[in-house]
Amino acid sequence: KPTINQPTEGDTTVNGTGKPGDTVVITDKDGNKLGEGIVDGNGDYSIPVTDLPSGEEITATPSINGNVGTSSTATVLPKPEVGGGEAEDIGTPESHKPTINQPTEGDTTVNGTGKPGDTVVITDKDGNKLGEGIVDGNGDYSIPVTDLPSGEEITATPSINGNVGTSSTATVLPKPEVGGGEAEDIGTPESHKPTINQPTEGDTTVTGTGKPGDTVVITDKDGNKLGEGVVDGNGDYSIPVTNLPSGEEITATPSINGNVGTPSTAIVLPKPEVGGGEAEDIGTSDSHKPTINQPTEGDTTVTGTGIPGDTVVITDKDGNKLGEGVVDGNGDYSIPVTDLPSGEEITATPSINGNVGTSSTATVLPKPEVGGGEAEDIGTPESHKPTINQPTEGDTTVTGTGKPGDTVVITDKDGNKLGEGVVDGNGDYSVVVPPLNKGEVITVTPSINGNKGTSTTTTVKNGKIPLENSLEKEKDIAKQAIDKVATETKNRIDHMSHLSDAEKEKLKESIDKIAKLGKETIDQMTTLDDIINSMKKTIEAIEKIGDICEQQSGSTNQSTNNHTTVVRPTGNGISTTNNKNTSSSSKLPKTGETADKTLIISGLAMLSVVGGAVYYRKKKEQA
Repeated sequence: KPTINQPTEGDTTVNGTGKPGDTVVITDKDGNKLGEGIVDGNGDYSIPVTDLPSGEEITATPSINGNVGTSSTATVLPKPEVGGGEAEDIGTPESHKPTINQPTEGDTTVNGTGKPGDTVVITDKDGNKLGEGIVDGNGDYSIPVTDLPSGEEITATPSINGNVGTSSTATVLPKPEVGGGEAEDIGTPESHKPTINQPTEGDTTVTGTGKPGDTVVITDKDGNKLGEGVVDGNGDYSIPVTNLPSGEEITATPSINGNVGTPSTAIVLPKPEVGGGEAEDIGTSDSHKPTINQPTEGDTTVTGTGIPGDTVVITDKDGNKLGEGVVDGNGDYSIPVTDLPSGEEITATPSINGNVGTSSTATVLPKPEVGGGEAEDIGTPESHKPTINQPTEGDTTVTGTGKPGDTVVITDKDGNKLGEGVVDGNGDYSVVVPPLNKGEVITVTPSINGNKGTSTTTTVKNGKIPLENSLEKEKDIAKQAIDKVATETKNRIDHMSHLSDAEKEKLKESIDKIAKLGKETIDQMTTLDDIINSMKKTIEAIEKIGDICEQQSGSTNQSTNNHTTVVRPTGNGISTTNNKNTSSSSKLPKTGETADKTLIISGLAMLSVVGGAVYYRKKKEQA
């Protein structure tokens, strides 16, 4: 695939780079041939064409020995006006504000990004012109200047056709010292805290960002030095290390001229499996559902939490990719994106080893006004009245709906603040509070930009149901549901030809043990919610065994299974329905292994059910 140097109105040659020996044909948007040439031994081409008109889209198509490569396109920019005439409207000056890559003492070029076609003039703090250039079609510029002195403030001012955009400034950093000398004041240690890109088992480099010129030392948890390097002028570092072991905690410590900044740490994640077979089982899709911190208009990063090691892709409402990153060992991610527009719905989709988790969405809120003056009109207070989902004794979060962007404060009957949060772009809020007491009256009060909306109050209900005949009936229904799923799953295993009779018997014994333990746990329950949760956990554990065995057959990557689904209707009871669940693409692996792996999974499932039983037994004793 060739590149095309940015063409300008009136150009009579098209230049660029490509694969030496390729023939490159230049065509217009209608496919008419404008010129043809060959990429020379240095990887460059220069093809004569007729005068190019402004706005024309041209295409460069490579070929060699009859094979056609991937085409590239570029749009011809208008020739900058050099005479009189009125300046045309180019949008707001802010939309033409360039960036400046961090300059360092002694640099002879200033680089950055801007609006294609803009002329960028570099000046010093006194307004003296240091250099000038044009932003190319890729949005980049590189302008020669004389050696930049340390501490110099430079300004990049864009313009096009007589219109001046918004300037950007940057200060030239000192060249890192390589000799002795006393340590200078470098500001607070926190201002020199580096980041560490998520390391993975087997990595031989540690990369990240930091303060240009800082020396970064990588150490293990015992303080042993693994490697050392310097942050470059763009704020990046890349430090060779020996193979990193999974689970190792590494530390990046910055320093400059004898001053030590604030260290950062990261945990080395295990290497994703890249061998044969399908993607490994990563649990349910919903267990890999990330959160998105509320985005605001103009944000250039999307942040949130997820499962460490998951790759998170951010897309807009049309599915266009805005950015991508990996959840670090602390469960956090931070993904660079272009300026987010107000009202945009963004989606965060996680994946690992080929398995796709459950996506999350958020709507970009408008930027809060930061100017002076009175609070803006936000409509009637009643239009900002939130709802409260019924809280229950012991709850540690209060949830509900409200006006996106409103701040919601939770208070008790005496006006004491219990918690605070913001209504997200979907109109939902979730506020962490201390455990709620039965009969407590709580109030939710919304506000935005100094305006208060209408409050809503509710009373915390009792979370427990007495042990009456009705509760015993619900237990019987739950245990019947477990038996039903156990029977169905054992029948599925009986029809799996890839398993031996001995393996089938082992698996069915495991299912019976899980079912028995789950029913014993249900007998200890004292609330309907606990009964439902224990039943769901037991059923999921049993079905997991059948699903994994089915995948091990090597032929069932698309399956139709009848799984029993438990729902809570409008009343207080449990109902079971046969839910025919058709899965078009399984999230589980096709391993071809024996049932031993599945027995390990079933063992873990039993531990999960045992853990629930112990928890509820202790809960009952404390009640």
